[in-house]
Amino acid sequence: GLFDTVGQSDVSLSLAALAENNYEAIFDLLLVLQKTTASYLRTRAVEIESELQQCHSEKENFRRELTILIQECEDRDRSITEFNLREKQLKQEIQSLYDQIDDCQARERTYT
Repeated sequence: GLFDTVGQSDVSLSLAALAENNYEAIFDLLLVLQKTTASYLRTRAVEIESELQQCHSEKENFRRELTILIQECEDRDRSITEFNLREKQLKQEIQSLYDQIDDCQARERTYT
């Protein structure tokens, strides 16, 4: 292993003595570590909250853009429907004009 048995017990005794002698220093170090950890976690929580707000804001923007795009598509669909209807009406009018031309030509043939 890392230490032989004698060395290992020497280290254990030394650590025990160190801990006894520096109990207050170790305790203070633990308090500092705890406060630092708590401070870091608070800071990180604020950062995450900020990221969450930004995500929410972006989601709302995308939702608005999507609503606008859907409305534009519906408007275009209506326009296409209107154009198709108008095209049908114009074709009927053209056919009606051709029918009238045919009638006129038939009458002309009758008179000539």
